[in-house]
Formats: sequence, C-alpha cells, structure tokens
Amino acid sequence: MKKNTAAAISMMLLVTCVMVGGVFIYPNQRAARRNAVASGGQMPFATVLACSDSRAPVELIFERGIGEIFVIRVAGNMAMNSDVVGSAEYAVEHLGIPLLVILGHTGWGAVKAAIRGLCARLRSLWLG
Repeated sequence: MKKNTAAAISMMLLVTCVMVGGVFIYPNQRAARRNAVASGGQMPFATVLACSDSRAPVELIFERGIGEIFVIRVAGNMAMNSDVVGSAEYAVEHLGIPLLVILGHTGWGAVKAAIRGLCARLRSLWLG
C-alpha cells in the first residue's frame, strides 16, 4: 500500500478536532489489534520523534493505536546519534512512512540539563 503524505498529515491533525469536541476514543488499542499487528506486521502512517518524558505519551496525544505510529523516543528529542537517525531511516526506507513529526513539550528536563552542562563547560573554559 502506497502511503500518502497529505492523508498522513490529515490523520495526525484529526486529533485537534477530537480535542475540541472533548470525546476521546483511543482506537486500535485492544487485544485483537495487538494480535493483528503481531501477525500481520505494522503499517504506521507517521513517524514521531518525541521526548522520553512519560508525560508525553505519543499514541494518546494523537489518538492513535497499536501499529499506527512509529515512535522514536529520546531524552530531549536529540536526533544527533546514529541510533536515532537509523530508526528514522528505517521508518522511511523499510516501512515507507511519508511523514516525520517532531513532537515537543514544555518543561524539558533533558534540554535544561544539557544547557546547564554546556554553560558550565563554557564558564570553565572562559574563566579557567
């Protein structure tokens, strides 16, 4: 099945309409869906690079179920190592996913820690 970027974007944005309406259905999260995906393979329509923060559960945020989103989670959304880049390449090359979403949130502890560490290193370089 050829995946369509416009359709994928529409499916990700549909959650906005659901949020405004206040009705959440959390589709495709039952045992039957798990079994179908386990035996038939995954066919996600979007890849999401998200923070590892447990307060940002990707499938729940976008109202999606098992096998619908290929999620790459790393502290601070830092796509700077080969593991993260390799996962994104796998999503495109092997799963044919046409859409990559970078999901951010407020209060990033990992980003704050990285900035503090960088500032401390710079201070030590400048001040000796």
